[in-house]
Amino acid sequence: MPSTSTASIAAALAQLVSTDAIYDLRFGEPQKAIERHFAPLKARSLPRANFVNDMCSTDGWYVAGDEGQPWIFFSVGQSERRARFTIAHELGHHLLVTSGSALLDDLDELTESVNELTALEESVCHQFAGALLIPDSDLVEVVGNSQILPGHVLELWRHGTASLEAVAVRVAGIMTFSGAVVIMDNDSTVGFCASSQKLGQPWWRRGSSVDPAGPLSRTTTSEIQATIETYRYGLAHSSQLYCDTLPVNGKFGIAVLSDQPSTNSSKVLVELQPRWRDEVQFCEWCITEERDVGWCDDCKGQRCRRCDRCGCIAPANDPVCPSCRLRSPRRPGAMVCRDCD
Repeated sequence: MPSTSTASIAAALAQLVSTDAIYDLRFGEPQKAIERHFAPLKARSLPRANFVNDMCSTDGWYVAGDEGQPWIFFSVGQSERRARFTIAHELGHHLLVTSGSALLDDLDELTESVNELTALEESVCHQFAGALLIPDSDLVEVVGNSQILPGHVLELWRHGTASLEAVAVRVAGIMTFSGAVVIMDNDSTVGFCASSQKLGQPWWRRGSSVDPAGPLSRTTTSEIQATIETYRYGLAHSSQLYCDTLPVNGKFGIAVLSDQPSTNSSKVLVELQPRWRDEVQFCEWCITEERDVGWCDDCKGQRCRRCDRCGCIAPANDPVCPSCRLRSPRRPGAMVCRDCD
């Protein structure tokens, strides 16, 4: 039996969608397709710039709703292609709590951290949306058995109806190596990132900075081949990968990162060793528990297995109670904390 992965869960989720629904989502008006094929689910646009947050990079939101009325909300300002991807992504969230709820058990098997579980669900919905909007036949025709390059991503986008983000997710999904597709904004920050299953989590969130001396910083202006770049520059789980870039109309750029160079290269990738990897960090809230689960992009540290806190927020500087060994408030003059008093 094949092992469970985000890709296998996304594929199982896609099997719950009928051929007619896929066609309407791909070529018709996705808002009408939702209401036609997935009632009582409804989709509505809202006059908001975007809904992007640290855990989800799509301009939309799914609400299960009260009294059996679920909703998909999406930003009115996004392009038709991006709205199509957003709606398909949020449909994935809906199916995971309705007809595909059994797949949540498979998600639970992949991680023990609540934060990682959320990130994995986002990855599943990304891959689900990509599978709906870009058929396998398109991938075979454009990419075939060739090494994946930025030009393949551009061709799939120009000749289809899916957004660039959907294409990035779909292409990253067929990578059998450690790699990623990165869309760079013209301010040299990450606009979107989709990583391969082998490269794994966590994702590289929108707006992240890149190495100012690396090829990604020049993606919108220069076509570069097989140059070493730091994936997740300055963050936990960073790694060196070969990078190929392709500028598009000076407005954005497409980059493909891989552990396999697209051309002959004498440079060898080096495994990065961030200073916090070998440090043992104890939770300031639980005292005796190590922070050794998941990673926080903000403080670049791991989380406590017991309370799930990272190092972003420190507890009040109360003395350690000799009874319960926790930092808890004491009454004036008391030898133990209020809980043990």
